[in-house]
Amino acid sequence: MPLKIVPPRAGKTPNYSIRGTYLGITVDRSAGTPKREVANRELKKLEEKIERGEYPEKPKQQDAPTFLSAAVAYMKAGRPRRHVGRLIAYFKDKPLDEIVAAIRKAAGRAD
Repeated sequence: MPLKIVPPRAGKTPNYSIRGTYLGITVDRSAGTPKREVANRELKKLEEKIERGEYPEKPKQQDAPTFLSAAVAYMKAGRPRRHVGRLIAYFKDKPLDEIVAAIRKAAGRAD
């Protein structure tokens, strides 16, 4: 069943809902508005997100170490802090595997 706009139910929410399946993704959520025109725009935005692979949103991996977590561990170990602040400002919470992959690519290594 394609995505469709479902009108508000009396005594429940005043907002329209978006329900159905699009490209194999099942959706059942509020459009966040009591106006049908706005709900239709939200439906189109949702379809575009599904097409781009941005819906449903993927949870961030919290288990993967980030530059920030590595920097904190480095400082807790009593290591020199001379350039750590600048590096944290640049890399922030970027996953370490992305940093390592970029370094390997720049060095011409694909492993």
